Amino acid sequence: SPVNENDKIKILELKSEVDFIKVETNENDGISIKLDKEKEVKSGYYTINAKLENSKGRKNLVLITVNITQGPL
Repeated sequence: SPVNENDKIKILELKSEVDFIKVETNENDGISIKLDKEKEVKSGYYTINAKLENSKGRKNLVLITVNITQGPL
C-alpha cells in the first residue's frame, strides 16, 4: 500500500555499534550522527540500529551503515 505522507514516524530506539559514533534524535524526529572527538575514532563501516514505529503502531528496524574514512579531505 502507498505510504501516507502525513504518517508520523516515531523513533523508539537509536543505537550505534561503537561508542565514538554518537546518535541522537532532534525535536523534528530527525536523526543526528556525529563523531565523538573525545574517543579514538577508527575508520571502517559501522552499523546504527533505528527502531521506528508509524502512527498505526507498525514497528520497523532500520539499519544505517556509516563509512568512516580518515585522511586529508
